[in-house]
Amino acid sequence: MFTVLNAQMSNEDMPNENETQSFVAVQGFTISSLGDFSEDWDEGKGGYVSYGIIYSNNWSLIFQTGYITFETNDNAPFIGDAKFNMIPLMVGTRYYILRDRFRPFLLAMNGINIISTDYSIERPGIPPSIEMREGTEVKYNFQVGLGLGIIVYKGLEVEFQAKYNSHLLESSIPYNITGTELGVAINWNF
Repeated sequence: MFTVLNAQMSNEDMPNENETQSFVAVQGFTISSLGDFSEDWDEGKGGYVSYGIIYSNNWSLIFQTGYITFETNDNAPFIGDAKFNMIPLMVGTRYYILRDRFRPFLLAMNGINIISTDYSIERPGIPPSIEMREGTEVKYNFQVGLGLGIIVYKGLEVEFQAKYNSHLLESSIPYNITGTELGVAINWNF
């Protein structure tokens, strides 16, 4: 049975790598924070919605947006509820090494984050200081990584991604969101 299904997908349902192809993707992911940011904020979680065009030369153009929220680090001295959320607006590219059933690729994304913060935190010192942040700001971000798409049926694809990302918060101090992002997506190719 598996051999028959495999043969049918190879002949009828696989994309033609010489054609331009579009896709819509929904992705869930988690970000493990690195560096100074991880002292206050632990893990980020969120989702993306993407639209992409894969050209016949294996390059693609991707537009992506989503929502990310970060959990507080248990050791951070937050006072009350602490919130740190982002809406990324990104554009980027992929290079597909193969465009068959298994589709490994390299990717680079670039854009802005609309960051919403609301927290108070006590910083040590003599005397101790309280840092309060509330508001919305726009900051630059970028991502680089790799992934693997697997076509499971006709235009349906499951995709796995691993990325390094950097969301630049303050240029004057090294307090940036950097981390490794692992995600799984469902793509509809047409």
